[in-house]
Amino acid sequence: MMTVSARTRPSPPRPVGRALAAVLFPLALILAVLVVDEPSATAVWNQAAQAAGEAWTAARTRLAPSAPDAAVARDGPILQGDFRAGDDRTRALTGQVAFVRAELRFETGGLLKTRPDRIGFGRQVSDAAGATFAALYGAGPEDQIELRQVLPGSAAGLCDGATPGWIGLWHAGDRVVLIPFRPGPPPGPAASPESPCAALTYRR
Repeated sequence: MMTVSARTRPSPPRPVGRALAAVLFPLALILAVLVVDEPSATAVWNQAAQAAGEAWTAARTRLAPSAPDAAVARDGPILQGDFRAGDDRTRALTGQVAFVRAELRFETGGLLKTRPDRIGFGRQVSDAAGATFAALYGAGPEDQIELRQVLPGSAAGLCDGATPGWIGLWHAGDRVVLIPFRPGPPPGPAASPESPCAALTYRR
C-alpha cells in the first residue's frame, strides 16, 4: 500500500512585514509629494499623511498591543495641522503655527517653505563646539530631531528679524519644539555655536 506524506503548510506571513509595508508605502508617497510645489498636491498630501498615520498606529498596536505609544497613536508620525503657542515668547514671536505639507505658516504672517534634510538623534553633535541636540532641546539621547532646510521664498523673522536657513523639530507627545538656525552650514559638527536663534514651543 502506497502512503502519501502530508505536505507541510507554509507559515503565514509575519505581521512585521505587513506592518512595515503598510507604513512605508504612504510615507514614500508623502516624500514624493514634498517636492511638488503646486496647490493641486494639497489633497494628495492630506490623504497620504492620514493614511501614514493610520497605518503607523495600526502597526504599533499590532506589534506592541500591551504598550502603545500614546504620542504616535494620537498624532501619527507626520506633523500636520495647527499647534498653539506654548509659552509667552512663542506667542509674541509667531503665535500659533500650521503645518501644511512642508510649509510652516505662522499666525503673525511668517511663512517657512522647507524640505527634509535628515533625522538627527539627541546624542549627536549639533555644533562645532560639541553641544548635542539633546542639550539643545532638552531631549533624550535617542530622541529624534527632524532637520529641514529652509527654501527661497520663505519669510519669517525668527533669527533676530531674519529668516533662518534651517529648522529643527522635536515632536514629543502633544508638544513640538522648533529651533531655527541661521543660514550657513546645517546643524551638526560644522555649524557655529551661535547658529541656533531661538527655542519656540507649540502644543496641540
